[in-house]
Amino acid sequence: NDKAIIDIDGNSWSSRFADLLCMNSLVLKVKPRWMDYFFLELQPWVHYVPVHANMSNLVEMVTKVTSD
Repeated sequence: NDKAIIDIDGNSWSSRFADLLCMNSLVLKVKPRWMDYFFLELQPWVHYVPVHANMSNLVEMVTKVTSD
């Protein structure tokens, strides 16, 4: 499995986000414009690693989760 997977919405919500949460990898989630019904039940840093909508902290978050 991959150590970390980045999930970014497309033209609507990310249809793969729920599946990614079930994998044995960290999910870096770019703040969504449209949310799945379960998204509000999730906690950042518990269920996923938050990334700003403008991705200004993407490099920082990738570095944080991939460094030893």
